[in-house]
Amino acid sequence: MEFPQIDNTAEYVEFMQKNFPNKKIGKMPKSAKDIELAVRMEMENTAPHLLQRIINPKPEDTLPADVLNRYRQNQLWVDDIPIYRQAGFSGLAANMQRDVEVAEKMILDKKIAESKAKNDAVANFHENRPKGMQHMPPLSQEQIMAARERWGITNQPTWDKGQD
Repeated sequence: MEFPQIDNTAEYVEFMQKNFPNKKIGKMPKSAKDIELAVRMEMENTAPHLLQRIINPKPEDTLPADVLNRYRQNQLWVDDIPIYRQAGFSGLAANMQRDVEVAEKMILDKKIAESKAKNDAVANFHENRPKGMQHMPPLSQEQIMAARERWGITNQPTWDKGQD
């Protein structure tokens, strides 16, 4: 059974014309050694999937054993993103980084929604609670008299205090 060959030539030419318009386009690179450092760095940032397809890294040759084991079991860890990028799996690393950013945004949006709901509940409580003393039961005569005595309130007018 023959697998179809993916031709990256047109995409590579488009990348070079867009990012390095004054540079002469040479032969189609077959490995990382055939790509200049500046081109490789730009390709890593703007076209990581193209770079991975051109380099076509072999997992057995480039990944540490523990990462290779997780790769084969399709257990992709966030901590392995730099390892994949360094090993030439720039497309995979870009996909993983995008997924991490989406998840972080979802977590942040959830926290913001929870905080907003909490703030809205507090605002609603303060807006709808009874104002003043209307929501309290009336004070008894004994409570009123005890408070007046504690605060020094008498039924005497203030100008009359000095005449005693």
